[in-house]
Amino acid sequence: MPKKGIVTIATLVSRYWDEIKPKYIKNGELTHHYTKIKLGTSFLLKLYGSLPVNEFNSVELDSLRNTMIFSRRTPEHVKTKNTTPLSTETVNGYINIIKRMFKWGVRKGLVDNVTGYNISIVEELADGDEGSQKSKIVESAPRDDVFTTIAVSPKTLADMIAVQYWCAMRSQGVRLLRPCDIDMTHDIWTYNPHQHKTENSGKNPPIPIDPEAKRILSPYIQAQGKDSEEYVFSPEKAAKLHSTEQRKNRKSKVQPSQQKRHTNAPGRKYLPCYTRDAYSNAINRAIKRAGVSHWSSHQLRHLRATEIYEKISEKYGAEDAVEVVKTLLGHSDTKVTRRYIDKYIRSKVQKKAARDVMLKIYEEPKQVKNAS
Repeated sequence: MPKKGIVTIATLVSRYWDEIKPKYIKNGELTHHYTKIKLGTSFLLKLYGSLPVNEFNSVELDSLRNTMIFSRRTPEHVKTKNTTPLSTETVNGYINIIKRMFKWGVRKGLVDNVTGYNISIVEELADGDEGSQKSKIVESAPRDDVFTTIAVSPKTLADMIAVQYWCAMRSQGVRLLRPCDIDMTHDIWTYNPHQHKTENSGKNPPIPIDPEAKRILSPYIQAQGKDSEEYVFSPEKAAKLHSTEQRKNRKSKVQPSQQKRHTNAPGRKYLPCYTRDAYSNAINRAIKRAGVSHWSSHQLRHLRATEIYEKISEKYGAEDAVEVVKTLLGHSDTKVTRRYIDKYIRSKVQKKAARDVMLKIYEEPKQVKNAS
């Protein structure tokens, strides 16, 4: 039991969570990054919660990292369905979160300077180090399964999936899409999301709107007005539209008791836009209805990026294709972009290059022989 007045790891973690929480609330929901922060610091909390912060040093942090590496699972007391092994990238991310928390603690006078320095010198885990594990490559969603799912989805959900696919945008981009954020002055529209993943780093690259997505969005924008600040895809409007379609397709007569329940039912309150979970759950229900293999909204971005890479690489070459996809996805580094390119497409391009080289090897002697 720590002495009264001594700041423990548990106190530091609790105060850090409370301090940063408002920063990571967007549209009424906590962001994914806040969940990562809680997961990373929860490892620390479980093993060293009662330890005074200034008794925690680089040796303990190194030991904590080894625990993450070799258990490679989320802490038992954290409620999550994810029990997959942690990659090197994830372990380093968690350690960096803890290091940032101690740096914050130094600024707040909760951690002394010596402890803060000792924590900061712990190096990142490198690929090849004992226990290191590379990140799992996110596969592209199966194209046929995606369009089968779209075919059985309610109209609003079908349009959201299609727009996200055609524009290769993140799910956040399609959920928070507003007419006022779209530049319609040119034939090719561009979209600057008012909230996005990289906003804290000052980056906001415009997203070009694919002609197919433009066709889908046009009726929504025409109905709302091009300067509207309301979200294009509204849960309330989607529910009303779905209800209207159900009544239209109903074959049996509505019973008086059902009409009474509908009349007396209290008005449901809707959020102005879809949350991440609401969109994901809606997709999962549609996938189940379609009877296809599971895929996620994040895989849509990978699918479209892979298709564009394949198309451009065949015409202009692999390197130009990477640059095109990099610009489309809004990446600042091609290393990130290469993660999005499906491994099967990379293999296909490499095999074609190998065949082209072999053809040159055998064609050149043949041409020399014919010339003689």
